[in-house]
Amino acid sequence: MADQDGGDSAQLSERADFKKRSVRGVAQMMAGRIFQVLVTFGSMAVLARLLTPEDFGIVATVSAVTALLGIFRDAGLVSAVIRSKELSAAQASSLFWITLALSCLVALTIAAAAPLVASVYRVPELTNIMRAFALATVLEGVGLQHGALLRRELRLGGYTTATLLSEALAAATAIGMASSGWGYWSLVAKSLVAAASCSALLWWFCDFRPGRPRLGTGVRSLVVFGGRLTLAQLLWVILRKSDDALIGWAWGPAALGFYSRAYSLLLLPTQQLSSPLGAAAIPTLSRLQDQPERFRRYYLSGIEFVTFVGFPLVVLLFIAAEDIVLLVFGPQWLPSVPLFRGLGPATLIEITGVAATWIYTPLGRSDKELKMAAVYVPTFVLGVACGLYWGALGVAIAVSVVRIAAQPFNLAYCYRDTPLTLRHYYASLWKPLLAACASGTLSWLALASLWRELTPGFTRALALGTAMAILYFTMFALLPGGSVKLVELRGHIQELFSARRAKAA
Repeated sequence: MADQDGGDSAQLSERADFKKRSVRGVAQMMAGRIFQVLVTFGSMAVLARLLTPEDFGIVATVSAVTALLGIFRDAGLVSAVIRSKELSAAQASSLFWITLALSCLVALTIAAAAPLVASVYRVPELTNIMRAFALATVLEGVGLQHGALLRRELRLGGYTTATLLSEALAAATAIGMASSGWGYWSLVAKSLVAAASCSALLWWFCDFRPGRPRLGTGVRSLVVFGGRLTLAQLLWVILRKSDDALIGWAWGPAALGFYSRAYSLLLLPTQQLSSPLGAAAIPTLSRLQDQPERFRRYYLSGIEFVTFVGFPLVVLLFIAAEDIVLLVFGPQWLPSVPLFRGLGPATLIEITGVAATWIYTPLGRSDKELKMAAVYVPTFVLGVACGLYWGALGVAIAVSVVRIAAQPFNLAYCYRDTPLTLRHYYASLWKPLLAACASGTLSWLALASLWRELTPGFTRALALGTAMAILYFTMFALLPGGSVKLVELRGHIQELFSARRAKAA
């Protein structure tokens, strides 16, 4: 009996310590993401004024191709490491060398495919750009294993710092080169500097040093899991990049430049929100996979937080699209405003994209994810191809329509044989969605008579954002259970800040 009590006490202590590290990690990443948003927004605003839509379109074309091949650089082994309960030093070393070898192989493939891609898109400049991106692939591969280990151990402070510093250094390099007239090469250099500096910093913060390659270290199960996950991720990359690839092929770099910048700006706030939460959520949920009730509670609390913050941001961006584009990109980018609004509904679905990721990866169901992707991705690409006739705007609307229509079916399959159901999912969504749409509409109507009198750009966006924030919190609190959720949210935020203060002390 005493042994059992001792074991229970040790287990409770371990859970408490893991929760403390999880909360601290989220706090560190959230604080870091605020800085990263400022850096990214600032660099986007400056570069949009120094470069042309064609410059961004050319690099976006390369990104669509390299992202497809880049999936194979780690073969899903990063996710396998993060979700593994036990990992020896020998296994970590084996996985490092496997990942590095795959990165080199992918880089060679990208370089070899460069002339063909340049010929297909009828843009000769793509040849040398792709070769530069091939080098970036190797540089990223050097640090992939170290980043995975930091995330697995929830040492997110070092991981966040490496990401932030590399992003800031890359942005400064790109702005300096763009100011000197380097054109699209400033964007290429941005990727190279980010890859090299991030890998170097990850090695600095992670004390893991790979040993010599060895056989028989027991990584077979991780490789099998990663292999299935790689195939699923390959399909997801086709989904995410098919619109870029088709627009660049059919309508040219300029149209793609407007489209890619609009989508990037829309996704920026939500990505900065979901990424830090996911970095802590996936390792935590992996450890809760044998505790269905705790798994469900933790999962739903994360989804509720993402939607509570993300939905009003997307609605605000949708309504104030013209002012946001003027503020961030400048008047020469106004043709992207219709694209911005056309992609808005798709971005609402993108916010909850973590819903499936937080199931498949922690529960090790890469086989199930692969089956779902095999059905959904061809449907999505077909929808995008149908919209291509009407240009980039037709693609934007098609992306939103297909994502909204497919989401219930995707999640119904995802939640099968798990502690979650669609009812849980929609219960966490309806209050922030209703409050965001209603507060956005009312704010716009209230300011409509003053709209033409307000200065376009910052003034109008600030006025609308302030009015919407006040109405959003008020309306959310008035909905059934809304005030209780606000109290819970305040508790989560206080917990995060207390974790930050404890870390600083």
